[in-house]
Amino acid sequence: MTDEIKETPKPPSKVTVNVVEKRGKSAVVEWVDGKAFRKVVPLKDVKDGEILESVLKKSPDYGVPWAKEVDPNATPEDIEVALHNAGIWTAEDALRNPAGIKGAINAAYKSGLVEILQAAKKYRKKE
Repeated sequence: MTDEIKETPKPPSKVTVNVVEKRGKSAVVEWVDGKAFRKVVPLKDVKDGEILESVLKKSPDYGVPWAKEVDPNATPEDIEVALHNAGIWTAEDALRNPAGIKGAINAAYKSGLVEILQAAKKYRKKE
């Protein structure tokens, strides 16, 4: 005779979310799990600020998937050149000119800016 151990089924996993926007029968919800996430979910599935994890997995993402659209191509050397071009050579230069650092970084990542704007235009048509 074998004794069978019956496991009690686990309750479905729920995720605590904030409703960011209601859109008819849908809602844009947000939660943070190491980073912020947003999905478009059926509004009826959000109960007391919680939603089933299984519903989230089936729901479409909200927003542009920037990581898939943008491939920053600036190297450390590109940043160094941009810093030097901005007159930032020493620690003192850097501490005196944070705006120059920001400008140098923007210059080094200029192609990334173009990619972001192109992706935004592409996804604007889908919204």
